[in-house]
Amino acid sequence: MTTRRRWDAETIHATLEPIVAELGRFPKREELSARGLSGLSTAMGKLGGVAEWRKRFADAAPAAPAAPEAPTAVEVVEVVEVVEVPFEAIAERAYYIALENQGGDPVDHWLTAERELAGTAA
Repeated sequence: MTTRRRWDAETIHATLEPIVAELGRFPKREELSARGLSGLSTAMGKLGGVAEWRKRFADAAPAAPAAPEAPTAVEVVEVVEVVEVPFEAIAERAYYIALENQGGDPVDHWLTAERELAGTAA
């Protein structure tokens, strides 16, 4: 003896939901029959129509993720080659800068010498 399923809006929705999730779309009549749910199409027809049920699941489907926005500006990055300058060369140049400036801040002289010798004078 086989039991007949009683279809109502809740059981139709509960049955269709995992199928729609699996397929990624509303199932065709043949696909429902292949799953042993041939009466489901008839039940949907009596409770709003298949088109209405298809629309319900289309409306409930999560929206596709928005495409990332295209960048509005291009960032230009200058590539600077790092030049190894010997400690002694920097110290000597900083010494001469200090003599030219008749004193001043030794750290400023060092940084200026370092920039000059590395070829990145500002």
